[in-house]
Amino acid sequence: MGSAIRKYPDFIQYISQRGRGQRLLKEKEARKGLELMWQMRRQWIRPLNEWKGLSRRVADKRRIIAALANHLFCKYDVPAFMGEAWLTQNLEHVDWFLHMGKGHNIRTAEKLPFSLTKKEAHYFTQAPKKTTIERAFRYAQVIALGGSSRLYAELVNSSMGVDFKHHDFWTEVLHFFLRQKELPMYQVRPIIDYVYAQRLGVGGSSSFSMKGRSLKAVIQKMEAWHETLYQLNERALYDINTQWEGIALEDWEYFGQEGAYVIHQVTTYKDLLKEGKILGHCVGSYIHKILEEETSIWSVRCLDGSHEKHTLTVELKYDEIRQVRGERNRKPTAYEKRVIEAWAKANYLLIGRY
Repeated sequence: MGSAIRKYPDFIQYISQRGRGQRLLKEKEARKGLELMWQMRRQWIRPLNEWKGLSRRVADKRRIIAALANHLFCKYDVPAFMGEAWLTQNLEHVDWFLHMGKGHNIRTAEKLPFSLTKKEAHYFTQAPKKTTIERAFRYAQVIALGGSSRLYAELVNSSMGVDFKHHDFWTEVLHFFLRQKELPMYQVRPIIDYVYAQRLGVGGSSSFSMKGRSLKAVIQKMEAWHETLYQLNERALYDINTQWEGIALEDWEYFGQEGAYVIHQVTTYKDLLKEGKILGHCVGSYIHKILEEETSIWSVRCLDGSHEKHTLTVELKYDEIRQVRGERNRKPTAYEKRVIEAWAKANYLLIGRY
């Protein structure tokens, strides 16, 4: 440590004076990360007063805090997305950060979600800059096995996501997708919803497997499951009159040259089932995610005179649009995409790769 940096207030003051340091001091989670770094100051290998900060053009706080941690703790630079470890103060993740910073391979770190191959370990370090640490493991697995970044985007935003508790089963599902020569990407997440229900959902069977199944047969069974899902709604685990408050975002209207649309939040189980039945998809099975406040569902309807025609269903997770699907899981048209983009812009929503 430099002789001038003897107390925590001096540490904070120095960071505030360096390029983009103020960015870290404006948010609670970043300040907590800085506090953790100070508590671990005996492990610093370089003096703080040699850190010059980053260009003011850098906005990603993970990149900024990773740069500081790399300077203080690491002989070898750790990928910027790993800066999340300091923001969340997840000590296991911090250990992985320090492990890599010493020049060790991530695959030799302790308590990983699953054992990495050499190839997976390589792709872990190549994960997208704005990913999370847990998602980087799924990225490494998909790409190492020959999957595309588009397939990864579909899988990581599904129930498969970062569910490493059932790693062997999801690996089997991944191999199923990789075997398909002509896989419609818009069907990936609906298929995931189907296989989740058959294997891990309420009443699912541990004997359910994807081995030996064809894409055509799986889609047929998935569509049959959609029909069954709504035929049995009277015997559903949730009362048909179940309601929820929803998120604090108002319904929205759009008027353009090609038509008028209203985007309405679904807040009753009855309407959720109706949405899925009209459009022929499995949004009704999302009830548990909604009640656990993991997601919200929005119905996009085209205004035709005095009538409303159900057009799209949107899944919004926190402030990010995760899925947009039409009848039988079709992708939105170019115009419908513009409607969704206008809604997102008006409400400061992020748009995921749907």
